[in-house]
Amino acid sequence: MSEQVNKPKVDYRFQKGAKMDYGIGIIGMGWVASNYHLPAYRAGNFNVVAICDIDEEVLETAQKKWGIEKVFTDYKEMLELKEVEIVDVAIRTFGRVPIVVDCAKAGKHLLVQKPFARSYHDGLAMVEAAEEAGVKLGVNSHYRWIPAFRGARSLIEQGYIGLPYYIIDEMSGNQDDAYYHAMPERRWNAYLDDFMQIEWGAHHFDFVRFWTGMEPTTVFCSGTRRPGQNFKGEMIVSYILEFPRGVHAAFLWNMANKFPDGRFDFRIEGTDGVIKGGGTHLELYSQKLGDEWFKWDLETMPGPGLPETYIGTMGDLMNAITENREHISSGRDNLNTVKAYLAGVLSEKLRRPVSPEEVPTYEQKYGILSV
Repeated sequence: MSEQVNKPKVDYRFQKGAKMDYGIGIIGMGWVASNYHLPAYRAGNFNVVAICDIDEEVLETAQKKWGIEKVFTDYKEMLELKEVEIVDVAIRTFGRVPIVVDCAKAGKHLLVQKPFARSYHDGLAMVEAAEEAGVKLGVNSHYRWIPAFRGARSLIEQGYIGLPYYIIDEMSGNQDDAYYHAMPERRWNAYLDDFMQIEWGAHHFDFVRFWTGMEPTTVFCSGTRRPGQNFKGEMIVSYILEFPRGVHAAFLWNMANKFPDGRFDFRIEGTDGVIKGGGTHLELYSQKLGDEWFKWDLETMPGPGLPETYIGTMGDLMNAITENREHISSGRDNLNTVKAYLAGVLSEKLRRPVSPEEVPTYEQKYGILSV
């Protein structure tokens, strides 16, 4: 069998729409916005017209580096600019809700940084504010745009592996040391009880939902600590997820690994084949294509943090506005991701499997799960 003739096509690139020059204002010029968002928006030829942060020194640095004329320390003043049509809310989850609500009331479309919320009801409040104002709200779930992850979705949609029924997601690295010592500007993560479950869960639960097109029915989470680790919360976490029709997923994460064998890989087994990969590498074995492995090393843009992933999330919001449709990871859709990762937090707390549908009721009765 000739691989050149039979190799499937993988659709993983963002497609620009009819209007890509919407004016962008950014609230929160922290590490992620400065190092990932702005470089990606420049690479995508997006129109950043204003930035806002409470730190004047940060604003001055960004203004000089990127040539952004309009800077603000008060986001409400930035919202008065007619040329700001989209607001990239890049601040942390804490205190985010009133800012998002104000942006929606000002008629601004929204791209909100992940994790979307630390409680289901906070997420719902932001979604309802956007819907009431008639503006689009997308969540920056940029892992949906990682070449191999998006390529896997393309192969699943084309039917090459049949029904996905078992997913293994393995991640290993040493954020425990990196964020605490090498990157002091990100050390605040070390003081969270649930860094792994929420900051990373927001990615992993979302892309597994993206692959399967289904919602988990139960989540079981168990975590532990590496002796001598810096982070307050568990940096070694395992999950079992159950979906309808007997579909299972397993997450195996260790972000306190002190040894030089870090990885971020996935394997998706289906009734007719298997997909595996990570980053830009993708492999497929399909019984529909004969006894052969197909491999791709997908192209990516130069720059920090896979710029095309941030181009994809912002660009899809622009397309959603133009086409009057929902964003690929809309706020309403992402509420299911929020419930799923909070089910993991609750599972570890209660030491039992938890349905994501238990989360809203638990919050109403006992208060929020994450602080």
